[in-house]
Amino acid sequence: PQRTFNHPVARALIEQRRMLSGEGTAAIPEVVEVLADLSLRPAHFYHDTVVFLALSISRARLQHGAGATDVARVQELLWDTALRIEDGDFAIAERDLMELQDRVMEAMRQGADSERIERLMEQLRQALDEYLKALAQQLERQDLSEIPALDPNMRTMESSDLQDILDRARELARNGAMDAARQLLSQLQKALDQIRRGLAMPQHQQQQMAQTQRLMEGLRELTQRQRELLDETFQQAQRNRGFRQNRQGQGNQVQRDPNGPTPLAPGEGQNARPGQSPQGQVGRPQAGDRGQRMPGQDMSQPGQAGAQAQGVQRQEALRRALGELMLQMDEMLGNIPGAMGKAERAMREASRALGDGRPGDAVPRQTEALEHLQKSQEQMAQQMAQRFGPALGLRPGGRSQERRGRGQDPFGRGSGGAFGAAVDGDVEVPSRMEMRRAREILKELRRRAGERERPVLERDYIDRLLRQF
Repeated sequence: PQRTFNHPVARALIEQRRMLSGEGTAAIPEVVEVLADLSLRPAHFYHDTVVFLALSISRARLQHGAGATDVARVQELLWDTALRIEDGDFAIAERDLMELQDRVMEAMRQGADSERIERLMEQLRQALDEYLKALAQQLERQDLSEIPALDPNMRTMESSDLQDILDRARELARNGAMDAARQLLSQLQKALDQIRRGLAMPQHQQQQMAQTQRLMEGLRELTQRQRELLDETFQQAQRNRGFRQNRQGQGNQVQRDPNGPTPLAPGEGQNARPGQSPQGQVGRPQAGDRGQRMPGQDMSQPGQAGAQAQGVQRQEALRRALGELMLQMDEMLGNIPGAMGKAERAMREASRALGDGRPGDAVPRQTEALEHLQKSQEQMAQQMAQRFGPALGLRPGGRSQERRGRGQDPFGRGSGGAFGAAVDGDVEVPSRMEMRRAREILKELRRRAGERERPVLERDYIDRLLRQF
């Protein structure tokens, strides 16, 4: 298999490179002529000065040095130039990053000194910066707003995630934890491979995945809004309960006051409607009477009618938003997670309870809706993994509980966060506290190593400890 180039100039350069491999020095005159003709048409390669210089250098090397070494260097330059035309700076930056990763891993395996590893780590950091810049341009060129190689069970992959993994690996290497640093670099490589697979996906599949991710984000936002409404409904129910207890306490105090008026029966006195005798009120409570309630209606304090209506409106708005998400998911994925339907029914019952002035009864319904929304996120993540997982290297479905028991999520990742920051395998990554303690010990060892009055045997022992650092 070979790389496919779509840009005509890139294809022409690859063809000249192939001719140099097949015909050798006999093909040089024809290759020089083609390169000269291409350099006269800068509009065909976006007026890129780097490409123009590469064509000129390649032509000059073939004309003035036709040795095997010169031909090999020209072939390498033609390949890099074709990649730049086809993919921009992204392909070059990706190749440099992969080469530096290999060099760092090899240095760690060979037990290189700390200065060399630190120097390679700094070069790797710079290469990662260039890669992320080129990646942003590549995503813009492909009309993508975010990295397409996303784990469906995570939020959007950000460049800071990759930088954090590298920074942590660098800090581990400084403290001598080479095995843990090497494992974190392996995690970085897995994340980069996932990006590469995502960019290699067909354009239509990238767009479908981006749309599905937006649906997942919308579901997360809806879940958060339902959680906030549940908190407010619970607080309202608590206030209503306190208000009722306060009113009941006041009523009991009036009836026990020996110097006060004669206790009134329910519905008597000030609660009687104009033009009606108090006796006619007994046993016939009115909805607007103070201190009384209609059957099934909580007694609320004054001013709660507006909050009650607002709660109903917000709950209904969430239910309608969930219905729209369900329609979009059915259109995109072909089915709807079963938990979403249960969440919609629980929302409807919560709206009915809020409309009847029963926030206490609405709380369990809203709690049920929230639980089903959270379960819907898991079900949708499974569906996304089944649809896009093979392209992203995910392992959806099967023995999720068993994997979770081993500290892994349904996709087989470690439970340490994005990209499995808790490293796979038997190597345990030190915590922040342990790393800080290691730095303190290292600093003390270096201080003692500089004290010449210490015994020679002790200084030799300290030097042996510091050798790997």
